[in-house]
Amino acid sequence: MKVAKVIATCFLPKAHIPKTYLVGDPIGYFGHSQKSDNASDVIDLLKFSIEKEKTCVPGANRDLIIVNNNVNYEEGNKFIEDISETDIPFGKIKCITRENIGRSFGAYNEAFLKFRKEYDFFLFSEDDVIIAKDNYLKIGLEIWNNSPEAGFIAYICKTKIGKWHWEALGLNKNTAYSCHGATGLSSTKILDKVVEKHGCLP
Repeated sequence: MKVAKVIATCFLPKAHIPKTYLVGDPIGYFGHSQKSDNASDVIDLLKFSIEKEKTCVPGANRDLIIVNNNVNYEEGNKFIEDISETDIPFGKIKCITRENIGRSFGAYNEAFLKFRKEYDFFLFSEDDVIIAKDNYLKIGLEIWNNSPEAGFIAYICKTKIGKWHWEALGLNKNTAYSCHGATGLSSTKILDKVVEKHGCLP
Protein backbone atom coordinates (compact mmCIF):
# COMPACT_ATOMS: atom_id res chain seq x y z
CA MET A 1 0.00 0.00 0.00
CA LYS A 2 1.24 3.47 -0.87
CA VAL A 3 0.08 6.87 0.34
CA ALA A 4 0.45 10.34 -1.15
CA LYS A 5 0.72 13.17 1.35
CA VAL A 6 -0.35 16.29 -0.56
CA ILE A 7 0.71 19.71 0.72
CA ALA A 8 -0.92 22.72 -0.95
CA THR A 9 1.23 25.85 -0.99
CA CYS A 10 1.22 29.37 -2.41
CA PHE A 11 4.06 31.88 -2.12
CA LEU A 12 2.01 34.70 -0.64
CA PRO A 13 2.12 36.14 2.89
CA LYS A 14 -0.42 34.57 5.23
CA ALA A 15 -2.70 36.04 7.87
CA HIS A 16 -0.91 36.92 11.08
CA ILE A 17 -2.39 34.74 13.84
CA PRO A 18 -0.44 35.63 17.00
CA LYS A 19 -1.89 32.94 19.28
CA THR A 20 -3.07 29.38 18.94
CA TYR A 21 -6.77 28.76 19.58
CA LEU A 22 -9.15 26.02 20.70
CA VAL A 23 -10.42 23.69 17.99
CA GLY A 24 -11.06 20.00 17.48
CA ASP A 25 -12.85 17.03 18.97
CA PRO A 26 -11.60 16.44 21.61
CA ILE A 27 -11.05 20.16 22.00
CA GLY A 28 -7.49 21.40 22.34
CA TYR A 29 -5.14 24.20 21.36
CA PHE A 30 -4.68 22.82 17.87
CA GLY A 31 -5.58 26.01 15.97
CA HIS A 32 -2.39 27.24 14.38
CA SER A 33 -0.56 30.44 15.15
CA GLN A 34 1.57 31.87 12.38
CA LYS A 35 3.52 34.88 11.27
CA SER A 36 4.35 34.86 7.59
CA ASP A 37 5.12 38.39 6.50
CA ASN A 38 6.52 37.68 3.04
CA ALA A 39 6.76 35.04 0.34
CA SER A 40 10.17 33.78 1.47
CA ASP A 41 8.59 32.80 4.82
CA VAL A 42 6.57 30.21 2.87
CA ILE A 43 9.83 28.62 1.71
CA ASP A 44 10.81 28.34 5.38
CA LEU A 45 7.44 26.71 6.16
CA LEU A 46 8.03 24.10 3.46
CA LYS A 47 11.59 23.46 4.65
CA PHE A 48 10.23 22.94 8.16
CA SER A 49 7.61 20.47 6.88
CA ILE A 50 10.21 18.53 4.93
CA GLU A 51 12.56 18.34 7.92
CA LYS A 52 9.70 17.01 10.06
CA GLU A 53 8.98 14.36 7.39
CA LYS A 54 12.63 13.33 7.51
CA THR A 55 12.63 12.86 11.27
CA CYS A 56 9.33 11.07 11.92
CA VAL A 57 8.21 7.58 10.99
CA PRO A 58 4.89 7.88 9.11
CA GLY A 59 3.92 4.23 9.59
CA ALA A 60 3.45 3.59 5.85
CA ASN A 61 5.35 4.27 2.67
CA ARG A 62 4.42 7.70 1.37
CA ASP A 63 5.51 10.27 -1.13
CA LEU A 64 5.26 13.96 -0.35
CA ILE A 65 3.50 15.81 -3.18
CA ILE A 66 3.87 19.59 -2.93
CA VAL A 67 1.46 21.52 -5.14
CA ASN A 68 2.51 25.10 -5.80
CA ASN A 69 -0.35 27.44 -6.71
CA ASN A 70 1.79 29.67 -8.91
CA VAL A 71 1.91 33.41 -8.20
CA ASN A 72 5.11 33.88 -10.25
CA TYR A 73 7.37 34.17 -7.22
CA GLU A 74 10.66 33.25 -8.86
CA GLU A 75 12.55 32.21 -5.71
CA GLY A 76 9.69 29.97 -4.57
CA ASN A 77 9.21 28.37 -7.97
CA LYS A 78 12.96 27.65 -8.12
CA PHE A 79 12.81 26.07 -4.65
CA ILE A 80 9.93 23.82 -5.79
CA GLU A 81 11.88 22.85 -8.91
CA ASP A 82 15.02 22.05 -6.89
CA ILE A 83 13.33 19.76 -4.35
CA SER A 84 11.23 17.82 -6.84
CA GLU A 85 12.18 14.15 -7.20
CA THR A 86 14.45 14.17 -4.14
CA ASP A 87 14.40 11.19 -1.79
CA ILE A 88 13.17 11.32 1.80
CA PRO A 89 12.75 8.43 4.25
CA PHE A 90 9.85 6.18 3.21
CA GLY A 91 9.39 7.92 -0.16
CA LYS A 92 10.28 10.89 -2.28
CA ILE A 93 9.19 14.47 -2.91
CA LYS A 94 7.21 15.20 -6.06
CA CYS A 95 6.18 18.72 -7.03
CA ILE A 96 3.61 20.35 -9.28
CA THR A 97 3.43 24.03 -10.18
CA ARG A 98 -0.05 24.95 -11.41
CA GLU A 99 -2.24 27.93 -12.16
CA ASN A 100 -3.45 29.57 -8.95
CA ILE A 101 -7.13 28.61 -9.19
CA GLY A 102 -9.15 26.99 -6.41
CA ARG A 103 -6.71 27.57 -3.59
CA SER A 104 -5.94 24.45 -1.54
CA PHE A 105 -8.91 22.53 -2.94
CA GLY A 106 -7.72 23.20 -6.49
CA ALA A 107 -4.28 21.91 -5.47
CA TYR A 108 -5.77 18.76 -3.91
CA ASN A 109 -7.78 18.12 -7.06
CA GLU A 110 -4.75 18.60 -9.33
CA ALA A 111 -2.61 16.19 -7.29
CA PHE A 112 -5.32 13.55 -7.13
CA LEU A 113 -6.14 13.66 -10.85
CA LYS A 114 -2.46 13.47 -11.77
CA PHE A 115 -1.38 10.74 -9.35
CA ARG A 116 -4.47 8.67 -8.49
CA LYS A 117 -3.23 5.59 -10.36
CA GLU A 118 -0.03 5.53 -8.25
CA TYR A 119 -1.47 5.63 -4.71
CA ASP A 120 -4.04 3.81 -2.58
CA PHE A 121 -4.66 6.72 -0.18
CA PHE A 122 -4.27 10.49 -0.15
CA LEU A 123 -3.63 12.64 2.93
CA PHE A 124 -4.36 16.32 2.24
CA SER A 125 -2.83 19.22 4.15
CA GLU A 126 -1.85 22.87 3.77
CA ASP A 127 1.65 24.31 4.07
CA ASP A 128 0.98 25.87 7.49
CA VAL A 129 -0.16 22.61 9.11
CA ILE A 130 2.33 20.05 10.40
CA ILE A 131 1.35 16.39 10.61
CA ALA A 132 4.48 14.74 11.92
CA LYS A 133 3.66 12.47 14.85
CA ASP A 134 5.30 9.07 14.54
CA ASN A 135 2.88 6.64 12.85
CA TYR A 136 0.57 9.45 11.70
CA LEU A 137 -0.37 7.41 8.64
CA LYS A 138 -0.58 4.08 10.45
CA ILE A 139 -3.03 5.64 12.94
CA GLY A 140 -5.19 7.11 10.17
CA LEU A 141 -5.19 3.87 8.18
CA GLU A 142 -6.17 1.85 11.26
CA ILE A 143 -9.09 4.20 11.91
CA TRP A 144 -10.05 3.84 8.24
CA ASN A 145 -9.90 0.04 8.35
CA ASN A 146 -12.04 -0.04 11.50
CA SER A 147 -14.65 2.34 10.04
CA PRO A 148 -16.46 0.53 7.20
CA GLU A 149 -18.66 3.55 6.38
CA ALA A 150 -15.78 6.06 6.32
CA GLY A 151 -15.26 8.35 3.38
CA PHE A 152 -12.78 10.74 4.97
CA ILE A 153 -10.74 10.68 8.19
CA ALA A 154 -10.31 14.22 9.52
CA TYR A 155 -6.89 15.02 10.95
CA ILE A 156 -8.18 18.34 12.30
CA CYS A 157 -11.71 17.89 13.53
CA LYS A 158 -13.80 19.95 13.93
CA THR A 159 -14.18 23.59 12.91
CA LYS A 160 -17.41 25.54 13.29
CA ILE A 161 -18.70 26.87 9.95
CA GLY A 162 -19.74 30.53 10.00
CA LYS A 163 -23.47 31.31 9.91
CA TRP A 164 -23.05 33.18 6.63
CA HIS A 165 -22.54 29.79 4.90
CA TRP A 166 -25.37 27.86 6.55
CA GLU A 167 -28.18 28.61 4.11
CA ALA A 168 -26.18 27.86 0.96
CA LEU A 169 -24.90 24.59 2.43
CA GLY A 170 -28.17 23.52 4.06
CA LEU A 171 -26.67 23.57 7.55
CA ASN A 172 -27.87 24.50 11.03
CA LYS A 173 -26.27 24.93 14.46
CA ASN A 174 -26.14 21.15 14.94
CA THR A 175 -24.56 20.33 11.59
CA ALA A 176 -22.36 23.36 10.87
CA TYR A 177 -19.01 21.67 11.42
CA SER A 178 -16.25 20.79 9.01
CA CYS A 179 -12.83 19.21 8.82
CA HIS A 180 -10.52 22.24 9.09
CA GLY A 181 -8.89 22.98 5.72
CA ALA A 182 -9.93 19.53 4.46
CA THR A 183 -6.92 18.18 6.35
CA GLY A 184 -7.38 14.46 6.28
CA LEU A 185 -7.16 11.05 4.68
CA SER A 186 -9.27 9.30 2.06
CA SER A 187 -8.87 6.35 -0.27
CA THR A 188 -8.38 6.52 -4.00
CA LYS A 189 -11.45 4.29 -4.30
CA ILE A 190 -13.67 6.86 -2.53
CA LEU A 191 -12.11 9.85 -4.28
CA ASP A 192 -12.60 8.14 -7.65
CA LYS A 193 -16.33 8.00 -6.88
CA VAL A 194 -16.34 11.75 -6.21
CA VAL A 195 -14.57 12.38 -9.53
CA GLU A 196 -16.99 10.04 -11.32
CA LYS A 197 -19.92 12.12 -10.04
CA HIS A 198 -18.46 15.64 -10.34
CA GLY A 199 -15.64 15.32 -12.88
CA CYS A 200 -13.12 16.50 -10.26
CA LEU A 201 -12.68 16.91 -6.51
CA PRO A 202 -14.90 20.01 -6.14
